[in-house]
Amino acid sequence: MATLNVFATSMRNMANAVPSRIAALQREVALNVVEHVSNTTPIATGQASGNWKTAIGAPDLTWTPGPSAPLQSYSEAQRVLRGLSHGQDVYITNNVPYIALLNAGYSLQAPSLFVETAIVSAIAQMGQFNIVVR
Repeated sequence: MATLNVFATSMRNMANAVPSRIAALQREVALNVVEHVSNTTPIATGQASGNWKTAIGAPDLTWTPGPSAPLQSYSEAQRVLRGLSHGQDVYITNNVPYIALLNAGYSLQAPSLFVETAIVSAIAQMGQFNIVVR
């Protein structure tokens, strides 16, 4: 009977750890996406690459005029995602007026659909993440 109690306790502990592990996975995927999209965004002034906004619960519809760097987007995402809990939605947006043109291939610095490609690449890199704690 003691073995069954030990097993039950072990299963409860594993189940209790899953939500925090899921939130950790979501945080890592979001950071990876921000890193990929900000680093692959064409840079003329740096305005577009530095305006990737990460938000929890609702999209951030703002943008900051003027030059900035991809690292700014990543640092801001790290700060925002520290507050992420299991079950919350994460939004990654870029609201510079010409981001759709850039993603359509307007700049020779990046192919069309660079945003979608960056997202797929970022998520594919996360394939080794293990949700279950052993």
